Parts: sequence; C-alpha cells; structure tokens
Amino acid sequence: MIKPPSFYPHQGVHRDFFIISKSKETNRIRLDLEALGGMRFEIGKFLLYIWNVQFSNIMLFGYGILDGVFKVGPESLDKAPKSPGAGAYVVITIDNDLINIKTDFGGLHVLYYSDDIVTNRLYLSALAANRIDYKAIASVFHSNHMFCQQFNVLNMPIKGLKIALPGKQICIKEKIDFVDDYANSNVDLGSSLIITPDEYHFLIRQAATEIVNNVNSILDSGLPVICDLTGGRDSRIVLAALIASGRVRDVIFNTKFSLPDAKLISTVSKSEEFKKKTLDRNIATGLVKKYGGEYGCKIEAETFYHYSLSDKINARRSQLFGAYHFVHPSQLNSVSAIFPTPRIRMMGGCGEVYRDYYQNFFGHNLSEHDYINVLDSALLNRSLIKDGNLSYDVSRESFFETFEKLPGVSFSEKLDSHYFVFRNRFHFGSNNSTVSKDVNISPILVPSLFAASRLLPRKEKRTSRILFDITKELCEELAYCEYDKPNDFDLINSQYHKKSKYDGHLIPIDPAPELLTNLNNNWKLRKLRPSAEKFNYTDLCKKEIDKSLSYIASRSNSSSRHIDRELSLFMNNFHKNIPTRLGSIMSKFHGLEDYFKFLY
Repeated sequence: MIKPPSFYPHQGVHRDFFIISKSKETNRIRLDLEALGGMRFEIGKFLLYIWNVQFSNIMLFGYGILDGVFKVGPESLDKAPKSPGAGAYVVITIDNDLINIKTDFGGLHVLYYSDDIVTNRLYLSALAANRIDYKAIASVFHSNHMFCQQFNVLNMPIKGLKIALPGKQICIKEKIDFVDDYANSNVDLGSSLIITPDEYHFLIRQAATEIVNNVNSILDSGLPVICDLTGGRDSRIVLAALIASGRVRDVIFNTKFSLPDAKLISTVSKSEEFKKKTLDRNIATGLVKKYGGEYGCKIEAETFYHYSLSDKINARRSQLFGAYHFVHPSQLNSVSAIFPTPRIRMMGGCGEVYRDYYQNFFGHNLSEHDYINVLDSALLNRSLIKDGNLSYDVSRESFFETFEKLPGVSFSEKLDSHYFVFRNRFHFGSNNSTVSKDVNISPILVPSLFAASRLLPRKEKRTSRILFDITKELCEELAYCEYDKPNDFDLINSQYHKKSKYDGHLIPIDPAPELLTNLNNNWKLRKLRPSAEKFNYTDLCKKEIDKSLSYIASRSNSSSRHIDRELSLFMNNFHKNIPTRLGSIMSKFHGLEDYFKFLY
C-alpha cells in the first residue's frame, strides 16, 4: 500500500477542525483521525474533531477584528462576532446540538464542505474520500498565470468536496446549511445596479471610516505593527489611514528591495525589473520621510526555530494540499525567528478586488459580453496546451459550472467574482502556518468599499478610481503624490470625480533610500541568526518536479493513464524553457502526486 503524505497540524495562530456526520464516519475514518491527534466530540448528529486546542463553546482560530477588537487565536471567546470583520479567521460556536461557523469578511480563512463534511483542512477530507475529480485537477494546469496559481473552480480535486463561498456562515444541525453573512454589510454580490455619484461618494466616506476603525483596532491591540509600503496604490491607502488617524509614528514601515527575489516572479527583463524596483523603493522611502514615519524594528528575536528543508516542503504540501501554488524561496527558509510577542504585518493586500485584474489577462474587448458567449474562447485562447485535453477540454465543464454560480452577468463581473472567491483568498489569506504567531492583515478590505466596487460603472472602475478616491478621502494630498505608475487621465474627467485643488498637479516625491541603509534586514534581528540550509531554488524545483512525474509515470492503473499522457505533454511544453514561475509548477505537481497517493 502506498503511504500517504504526512499530516502537519496547523501551528501558531491557526488550528485544524474537521466536522463529519455520524452516518458518514466509519471506524476506519475515526481511527485515522484519532491517529493524527484529532480530539473527537459528539455534537448532535455530527462529530467535531479539533487539534492541539482546548474545546470550548466558542472557539477562534486565526486572527482578525471581531466587533471592533483585534484578536489573535487560538482563543476561547465569550461571544461570537455579530458581523464579519477584517482578518483571516474562523469562529466555531457550539450550542447544544447546533454548530455555527463564521469566517472573516473576505473568507480568507478558507473552508471546504460536502453534504457530510465541513473542514479548514482539505487533507483531512481526503481521509473520508476515495475518488479524484480529474476535471478540478486539470483546471489548475490551464495556464501558468495568476488565474491558475490557486484553485479556480468550485469543485475540489477530492470528489464531492467544494470550496465554501465568502460571506456565508455555516449552520449544522440536521444537515449542513448556509446563511448569508453579508445581510447588514451593504454588499450584494450579484447586484447589477449602477449608483449615482452622490451614492458612490457616500460609500467612499463610509469606507474611510471603516478602514480607519480597522487601523485603530490593530494599533490598539498593543502588539508591534509593521506596515508594508510600496510605490503603488494599495499600500498607500493604509498610509493614508495612518495619516488620517494621526498614527504614522505608531508603526514601523517595511519596504522590500531585493532584485534577485523580484526576478523569480518577474516577466520583464533584468534592467526593466531593476528600474521598477528602484522607482518603487524611492517613492516608498520618500513618502515615509515626508510624513514622518520610520523604518527599523523595536523588538528582537527571542529565539530561532530550525526546520529541515524537507520538513518545510512537506508541511507546505500537507497544509495547502494543492490549494495554492505561489512559492518563494523565503517560504522554504529552514530557520524561523520567534519573537516574544506576536507581530502584526499591516499591508495593502486585497486592493485588486477594487479594480480590473483578470480583465487585463483575458482582454477588455470581451469583458462586457455575457459570459456564456465568450467564456469558451477566452479560456481556450489562454490555454497552455492547444492540442491536448488536460488543460481545457477536461476542465471545461468545471469552469462553466463555476462561472454560472458566481455572482454577475457580464464576463467582466464574473471575473471580478472569480478573483474575490479564489485568488484574493489564497494569495492574501493564511493557508499554511509555522510556530510563529506573526500575522498579516489587510485593513482595506471593508464592506462599503467592496459595495462601491460592485456598483460603480465598469469604465470608472477600470481607471482604479476606487483606490484613488478612498486615498483622497483619507488624505487628499497623498492621492496626488507620485505613484510607481501614473494615474489614468480619465480619473478627473468624470462625473464621479470630486474637484480638488490638486487637480492637474502631480506632487513629486524626493527619494530617501538612505532610510533603509544600515538595516540588517527588514526586521533588524540583532541576535545572531543561525545559518539556514542552503539550496539552489531552480535546481530544487526541477528535482521535485522530476520526483513527482516519476511517481505519476509509475502508476499503472487505468484511471490515471489519460491524465498521465496529458501531463507529459504539459511538461514537454514547459521544459523547452525554464518557466518564469517554476515554483508554481513544482507546487502543482506536488498536489497531484499527493492526491494520487491518498486516493488510489
């Protein structure tokens, strides 16, 4: 019998849970879950398993802002939150034989479900399944673009499992039901209404208040806060909120400048990448100096935790289980710094929710058509395999089923929903964990700004108006300061634009790269850091891909022959040149290998 991949429980702020109906659980499933360390509790007609946490009637796993207070799990709560907030968390409430499950506003703590199962670990659901959904697997191989850097269809590779949509709380008693959790949040995912300029700016004002409240909740936690800043638009909203609340000095800023790291994911030449990164650094450091911020670190590492490289890889495989495929060498670092208290990294992530993103990939000329008329051609044109079946034909049904169920009518609206349901959650959520309790949070993902993004006319959203206007509402001058990319001319030539004394002016930013000088690294760890296990990233990726392919090729059962043939074609295409995102290819094949080991 083939040994399945090892189980690595979540650590730090996260914990694992697995809910299964009593009628579905077999003695084998129970023995498997308990052998992995799961603690079993009977709740009515269902069973709850949890790992490495004390049972209570209301449990928080993850972190976030709950009714205005920033909390870090795992923690037992006195009451469940009234409405979803920023962060990446799940709250499980037990009331006699009723189980209620709520997540954060963006669903960044991802849940999976079937008729009999709810869990935050896809790995655990494989213990109760015995079939692979080849259509779902094929979808991630459609392209090497961000569209396929994570799950991109509702059906999971484990037959019968689906990804839960954000904005839905789960109620479990006689069966598993879903309840709208956005009822009081101004959010209608399926709205086709267009708002007036006055209605739009009302939402912008509300959003500004929501963002400032989020920032204050984070800063009032008493934990050290590090604020990411670039020359772009998303992180500038966070800076604007700090300025608006008068709390720029309450954070330590962080601006990354590493050309070798950038080259790993860049799609442009070395010289172009250097130019982009330099401009990004110059604007960010100039803004920090202009508004009185500082770089550095006020706390030191308490100790260091050592992993082997194989442990880092296997923990990632276990916790993600083929869900997310962005891999950076830093994620495989065998030494982690442990700080005496959790640190909060406040970032401008999730900003893509408020502007066109996938439209640039599939083409704006298709975006306003009814999705049913253009989905085939849009996906097929971007398929990596033109003559095979793996990339598109096998997954076509899953793509159409997914787009049909996503909110919206036009292809562009469907793409917005697709980004929110998939890419945004896996890229900015917390999908794998370490012993560290450090957390990343985006305070700009708020209900009113999300509502504005769904109700603004498409041509307005395309200009990144929402990012400009929310920055302007928080700090008018900052919205007109130099960006790494110029503003769209149509921003000020629109009925949705509010006149400003800065219209027609670009406020230049004086670079201040000297602020980053003498920092040992982004966190300024002054204790001696132990040496990490050295590896060549490209060689490692190639080696891991070959190992996965060797395993797949060794399988002889008929169910895998079709997909094996198409995988060979896929890899032949990629081996002609080293792909830009080699790590993502490695991750995809890790996931495929693990599914096969588990389910066959």
